[in-house]
Amino acid sequence: MGSNIYKILGIGGITMMVSPVAVPRDLWPFDLAVMAGAAVAVLAIVGFGRRIGRTAGTGLLLGYAAFLAVLLAGG
Repeated sequence: MGSNIYKILGIGGITMMVSPVAVPRDLWPFDLAVMAGAAVAVLAIVGFGRRIGRTAGTGLLLGYAAFLAVLLAGG
């Protein structure tokens, strides 16, 4: 989780300082909700089970596949 936060805030922030680009407003509601939901899911799994096993890993992978399917479908 730490490297993901670093990449989003550190690398993304530096890139936006060098070459500012507006983020499309249609990305905010869905993508932000999915990112927050994934973070809460990982924190809940780690908080209760102390490790991510096969079942939890499969669930997270299926969630990612569903996210990609929605993006590719144009939603």
